[in-house]
Amino acid sequence: MRIDAATSNVLIGATTSSLPSSGTPGLEIAGSGFAGMAAVTRFDNNAYGPSLFLVKSRAANASSHTIVADDDNLGAINWTPDDGTNRDTYAASIAAKVDGTPGANDMPARLEFMTTADGAATPTERMRITSNLSLIH
Repeated sequence: MRIDAATSNVLIGATTSSLPSSGTPGLEIAGSGFAGMAAVTRFDNNAYGPSLFLVKSRAANASSHTIVADDDNLGAINWTPDDGTNRDTYAASIAAKVDGTPGANDMPARLEFMTTADGAATPTERMRITSNLSLIH
């Protein structure tokens, strides 16, 4: 495990980031075989399972609150495989975005599913599930 002194980023199984040049994450797990995997496990005698939270705020820091706006990207899962030259080309993405006007305890959202066509370098939206339960494809 390495903690970069300049950025405070944590690297597990690597000494430099292997991710797209568009940004270096605060935590990266890298390795071959099972060392390149991550697991979230919960042991409780109840009906609750493990969770992964992607939290978005327009606030400048964690001690304040600023509401998100319509069309804000709330988080995404991105697939960026090695294309023989780098790992900067997005193959697919699933994104959650604000889908209307949010308010206190009111957060309309949509899911966008994107894939990249053969011969292309950027994903195109293929399907969308909106806040009013409509399916667009």
